[in-house]
Amino acid sequence: KVRSFYLRFHNLLVLVFTGAMAYYSFNYVMESREFGDRNVIIDMPMWLLQAIIPYTFLSMSIRYLYFIFFPREKDPQAVH
Repeated sequence: KVRSFYLRFHNLLVLVFTGAMAYYSFNYVMESREFGDRNVIIDMPMWLLQAIIPYTFLSMSIRYLYFIFFPREKDPQAVH
């Protein structure tokens, strides 16, 4: 019972962190777009290259949200 609570609490903490990072990285990319930053070497808007950052954190957040409801899926002792 304690293990289940611990796994859910751990997943909640990771969800909060990755959600916050997704939010701040999205703001960073939008600011880069607003300023018109460009990559000097390939002459491409930087925000297009940086867009992977909020996407990655958002997908991690969704993953850990799932693990909050189904903690056994992440449990290393679970039989797969």
